[in-house]
Amino acid sequence: MAKRGAIKNSSKNYHVSPSHREGSRERKQKKIIFRTVQNINVLKQTELHVHMGGCLTWYDFLELCKDEYSKIDWTLYFESYQKAYKRKPNLLKLTKEAQSGKEKDVSAFKNLFVCGTKDAGDFHKFQAKFNLLICLFRYYTKLNRYEEVIRKIVKSHKQEGIQYIEYRMLYPMDDVNEAIRFHLMHLKVFREESDSSFTAKYIPGVPRNEVVRGTALIQKLMIENPQYADVIVGLDFCHVEEGYPPKTLRPLLQKFKYDKDCPIFKSLPIVYHVGESYYDKSIESAIRWCHEAAEMGFKRLGHCIALGLDPQIALNRKKNAHVFETVAERLDQIDYDLKNRELLVTFGIDINKKMYLQEKQKLETFARNKLLKRTYNSKRLVELRKRQQFVLDRLAKLGTVIECCPTSNLKIGGVPNVKHHPIHNLLNSKVKLVICADDPGIFDCSLSSEIDWIIKHTKYKKEDLVKRLENPFNFKL
Repeated sequence: MAKRGAIKNSSKNYHVSPSHREGSRERKQKKIIFRTVQNINVLKQTELHVHMGGCLTWYDFLELCKDEYSKIDWTLYFESYQKAYKRKPNLLKLTKEAQSGKEKDVSAFKNLFVCGTKDAGDFHKFQAKFNLLICLFRYYTKLNRYEEVIRKIVKSHKQEGIQYIEYRMLYPMDDVNEAIRFHLMHLKVFREESDSSFTAKYIPGVPRNEVVRGTALIQKLMIENPQYADVIVGLDFCHVEEGYPPKTLRPLLQKFKYDKDCPIFKSLPIVYHVGESYYDKSIESAIRWCHEAAEMGFKRLGHCIALGLDPQIALNRKKNAHVFETVAERLDQIDYDLKNRELLVTFGIDINKKMYLQEKQKLETFARNKLLKRTYNSKRLVELRKRQQFVLDRLAKLGTVIECCPTSNLKIGGVPNVKHHPIHNLLNSKVKLVICADDPGIFDCSLSSEIDWIIKHTKYKKEDLVKRLENPFNFKL
């Protein structure tokens, strides 16, 4: 047997002093730590879901409006804030006081600017704070100085260590020419700011309530500006989710596929917000929407809280949450269940075909917009958890990627606490997953802090998380 502190060789025993042995061990540990940190940094260097408007930080906001406050039209912000909070914001007072740099004054302004814990679960409060930035953006756009804002945001991401990023931006379509000019400013800056260590791409947004006009605008933008074809990497169907099921996009997708007048969209990937705000329907329907969006070929799905948030927790977020839905939604759910009956059964979900057909026959006599009330019990909740696993399995087989934004889910999605965050179930599934920051300025977070948050609040250690998530660059558009 080799002596203690010796390394056995086939021919000799080489004695190693305790101090040398410890030094060797430390060096080995440092190499392991360095390798892990390098891998973790990979997760922190690729940002795939971030909205340009929500990226501006509170301190950049203060700098931009320092000498311009009285000239900016804050009407949109004041009206939406009054409606959401039932009081007027002290914007002028808090902005001026925060300029002093005193910790107390800065903290008070941050509470006004940042979407915090007290705002959680109320999209109208989030939108009010977002409108504060919109007012500033509009002002700088009118002055032909909006480029300054874009460059500030890009600079912030460069300093954070981001190496590849896909920015999203939605702009009102009241004036097509103005909207195109606005998009072109982003494209110009992203092209100029990209280099060997930083790449910025663009995913223009299309509101679901204006898909025809929205896609026509982006088509016009791309046809008239082919020099930026490589910067625009996809389309983002976003904005209001409730009331706009994925199926409403099928005619448009068919047009993309077969219409010779719009060849640009044939190969342009689509990302899609779904399962984020879905109080207006049953949990079954919200889960189904995620599956239908994936089946329609959307490359990445934003949020999909409906697939990871426990149904019992989802019900308790709001009074009568998910209790009512339209006849049209229920009919769609029946058709979906009958279509997927054999697969659902393998996940322990019983589909009584006879009862479904009888219910369908009865519902078809009602108006499609009539609201139905369906109560939840323990048996239904168990089935809903199985439905979540079924759809996660389907998405994994389809290769669909879910974009999870942890802080955003807590602030907008109404997730009540860390323990019940959908990230736990999403990580435990086999679905492809990327971590993103969504609106880091408004949430006072960053991609790096989101990754650190997951390491802190889930069972995944650094090396396990890297292995589970893979390199997010592989999922870019």
